[in-house]
Amino acid sequence: MKIIASIKLTKGYEHWKSAIESDHHKKAREESGIFFREYGYQEESGRVFIVEEMESVESGKQFLAKNPNYVDEVGVDPSSLQVIVLED
Repeated sequence: MKIIASIKLTKGYEHWKSAIESDHHKKAREESGIFFREYGYQEESGRVFIVEEMESVESGKQFLAKNPNYVDEVGVDPSSLQVIVLED
C-alpha cells in the first residue's frame, strides 16, 4: 500500500532528515516493510510530507512497537499525523 503521511516536526527539518536518513533508521523501517519513497518540508507549517510504501497498516504499528524511541529520536509529534491512502 502507498500513503502520503504528514506530520509536524519537533526538532526541525535538518534534525529529522538526518535521523531518517541514518543507516540505523533506514534499516529499522526496511525490516518492518516500510519504505520512504519521497519527502518534502513545508516551512510555514513545520510539517513534512512523506510518500511511503508499506505492506499494510499493521507494518506501521509493528514498527513503532519494535522501535519505541523512534518518535523522540527523529523529532515528530505523533498527535499531528495525517495520512492519505493512495489508490493503485
